[in-house]
Amino acid sequence: MVLAALAAVVALSWAGGRTHLADAISRLWCRLGDCAAAAAAPSVDPWDSPDPIRRATWGSMVIIGDSFASGEGNEDYGALESDQRCHGSDNSYGRGVAATLDMDDRVSFVACTGAVVRDLSRRRKGQAPQLDALDADTSLVTVTIGGNDLGWVKELKACVAVLVGDCEPGTDRDKFLSHRIEAMGPVLEKTYNEIQARAPHARIVVAGYPRFFPEEPDSTYTQGPLGTIDVFSTKTQEWANLRLTQFNKVIRQATEAAGVEYVDMTDAFEGHEITTGQPWYHGIEYRADLEMVEAGSFHPNTAGQARMAELVQKQIRRPVR
Repeated sequence: MVLAALAAVVALSWAGGRTHLADAISRLWCRLGDCAAAAAAPSVDPWDSPDPIRRATWGSMVIIGDSFASGEGNEDYGALESDQRCHGSDNSYGRGVAATLDMDDRVSFVACTGAVVRDLSRRRKGQAPQLDALDADTSLVTVTIGGNDLGWVKELKACVAVLVGDCEPGTDRDKFLSHRIEAMGPVLEKTYNEIQARAPHARIVVAGYPRFFPEEPDSTYTQGPLGTIDVFSTKTQEWANLRLTQFNKVIRQATEAAGVEYVDMTDAFEGHEITTGQPWYHGIEYRADLEMVEAGSFHPNTAGQARMAELVQKQIRRPVR
């Protein structure tokens, strides 16, 4: 009878999700007249809970990173009182995750457009260092960082209307970028370790970057402010995809070395890349002067951010390794 009751309590505690197994066993012993033993039974800290959602939601959430994390290009800036100049959008993937987990009143949104890795530990655009938002009561951190250290968007803008040569696999530009990507591994690992040190009980979920163009580009990308043609050849698209895939691999290796969680975004926009009928990326966008490319160019649009949020939420629901 005792064993049957114990089995039932254990089953219910696991099914209940947020009910601690140790607490359930403790209550059972007390019903059986051994409250002293129950009082001595160890409790489970929320960050060690078998429920992956509880491990992520018992405390506060912090959204860290660059323009892909801030939601650049999607308006509704200044979300959660983040500095307007950081373009923290209410449509960013981190905000979507917070809303789904019912953490809207316990989230710090400190991701900032244009941020590089070193900006996480220094003031930027009027905001305190992003890492200062972390503490021992942080239970979830979402992170996307490193793209600006490589100059991803800058590289893409430099390749607009380049018809041959410079922005293709095997060129000097390509080799230089590949070298910079590999050098980012130790930098990212150190960054993830610092986040862990600041938030020792948190689940740290690192999201990579979605592929810009179809895996096998079959058409030239054309876009212009007044019908003029700015070109990404299929070779240039292949080059951009190749290096982004390499960078996501480096990010994955850094997360594994640091012992944090990784969400691979490489194929996240499959069927919705730039040049497709319903892209989840902003393409080339121009300001009113028709000369400067808007900051939102080559960034996930609202649908893209929603897709990133979906994949991060899927990771959070998985048991913690």
